[in-house]
This record gives sequence, structure tokens and C-alpha cells, in this order.
Amino acid sequence: MSGMLKAGLVGLLAGALFGLVITLALPFCTPCAAIVIGLGVGFLACLLDKPTAQSGVAAYGGKAGAIAGAGHLLGQWLGMLLNGLLVGPEGTSELMREFGLGTTAMSPRVYWATQIAFSTSCGLTNIAVAAGLGALGGLLWRQTMGQR
Repeated sequence: MSGMLKAGLVGLLAGALFGLVITLALPFCTPCAAIVIGLGVGFLACLLDKPTAQSGVAAYGGKAGAIAGAGHLLGQWLGMLLNGLLVGPEGTSELMREFGLGTTAMSPRVYWATQIAFSTSCGLTNIAVAAGLGALGGLLWRQTMGQR
């Protein structure tokens, strides 16, 4: 098994765990986790495989970052489902009224459609962020350790 795949699988598990925990605690902070996971996994992939070509470094890091981002998406979906079951449309409507954002009740269909659409769009963006920063993590490895 290549180092890129090993790093990607470690990132997949870490991303799923971070995605779940952060989505439950502070859902607006999920892009921060994608940044950290992407950089770390990209660096780790190159540390394990030690690619020699400059373009290979970015590709290794980017692929590992994309795998980790997919794990983050899975954890984010699980967190979204748990949040949805715990809070529900009634709790969300009540919270919106407390903030003065609306007074009408939200239907369960609209609530779940919004939850799924928002979580998926943020998750797909996080995959792209993790892949891009995974490539950057690979390049950072090249600059700090790979030229020795």
C-alpha cells in the first residue's frame, strides 16, 4: 500500500471524526478542519512516499487531501443527521424567533431539504479545500524536508 493511500486513509478517519465533532459543536467551523486535515495529510503522504518530482509532490498531497476531505464529508453528514434529529424543525423555528429572524414554523420537508443541501454543498467545498491544501502540504514537505 502506498504512502499516499495510507495517509489518505488516516485522513479519512480523522476527517470523519473531526467532521462529526465539529458539525455537532460548531458547524460553521468545518472549513477550518478541512484546512488542517488537508495540509497535514498532504505533508504525511509525501513524508511516507518521498516522491522525487516536483509535480509528483503536489499530486500525492492533493490526492491524499481529497481522500481525507471525503471522510470529512461523511462525518459532516453524520453530524448533520444527528443535529437534525436533536434540534428538529421546531427547535430551529424557535431559535430563529429568539434571534428575530422569523416567526413562522418550518415544515419538516423544507427543514431536511435545507439541511441536506447546505451540508452537501459545504462538504463538497471542503473536499476541494482539503485537496488543494493537501497539494500545498506536499509542496511544503518538498521545501522543508524533500530537498535534503
